[in-house]
Formats: sequence, structure tokens, C-alpha cells
Amino acid sequence: IHRESLSGCLSPTEIYNSMLFSSGGLTKVLNRVTKAGLVERIDNPEDKRSKLVKLTDTGRILIVKVMQELHSSEQKKMAVLSDLEKQQLNSLLVKFISAWE
Repeated sequence: IHRESLSGCLSPTEIYNSMLFSSGGLTKVLNRVTKAGLVERIDNPEDKRSKLVKLTDTGRILIVKVMQELHSSEQKKMAVLSDLEKQQLNSLLVKFISAWE
């Protein structure tokens, strides 16, 4: 198996480097979501000492559902702003984020 064929798979290190988890904290989370059937751990073809993390079909379905609910909730909250206010907010957020890069 080549890493290119494992699209959608991440190593635990790649996950905790992109999140606010410690390595140990992520291990606990991964154990729980694996036990719940939301992810599976597969052999890493590049490093036999580690496993990759891959969403299961159940995990994908849950992610889609949660993302739809979050998007709907966000749209309802943003409805209080006019189109001009949304554009202004977007410009300010872009300016703010660029200061962090």
C-alpha cells in the first residue's frame, strides 16, 4: 500500500500538530472514537511502528451531519447582519488573520 492510495488518512502526529491536543490527550480521544466505530486504525506503510487514522463510513456520515447542523446554525446567527456588514466583517477577519501568519 502506498501513502498516495491512503487519501483521507492521517497519522496521530499530523492530527495533534493541527489541533489543541497533546499526544497523550489525542491517544485517549482516538481510543474512544475507535471504540465507537467512527475511525479505524490502519498500518502505516511508511512507518511500521505507527498506525494511521481513517474515518469509517459511520464516521463520515456523522461528520456530514454535524457539518450541516453547524452550517445551518451559523447561517441563522449571521442573518442578523446585512450584506454590507458581512462584507465588512469578512474584511476585518482577513486583516486580523493575516496578522497571525
